[in-house]
Amino acid sequence: MSDNFELPTPTVQVADIKSLVESLSVLLDEELALMQSMSADALTDLLLRKQSLLEAIASRELTLRQLFNATGQDASIASLRELIALCSEKNQRNRAVGQVQLTHASKSLELLRSMLKMNDVPTYGASGSLTVAREKRNFGSA
Repeated sequence: MSDNFELPTPTVQVADIKSLVESLSVLLDEELALMQSMSADALTDLLLRKQSLLEAIASRELTLRQLFNATGQDASIASLRELIALCSEKNQRNRAVGQVQLTHASKSLELLRSMLKMNDVPTYGASGSLTVAREKRNFGSA
């Protein structure tokens, strides 16, 4: 009983990984659009898909290392390297956008908390008794 197991050729390996990285590139553009539209539910779903793609790419790390080390100036390898670099740039861009949005959200929450604390400031009423004014504010209008 002989096992005729053939290893995939470098061309097949590159095509497999390139397909995953291309999908990641498209997903990163979609991620940016969702962050800009503030669609939290859709972004959560996208992040699950992104995690799955990253895990699939990471599972091929050894193959990538072998391809990058063994094949010097092969055009398909160079193209794959460029695509990976592009994905890295897009991911950094998305991280920066996310940080800005997180900072804005934190400042907005801080402002709301400070406005709520203003309602708890004790004052003296007309009869001289100490009261805490709890007025309702409509944050939707200026």
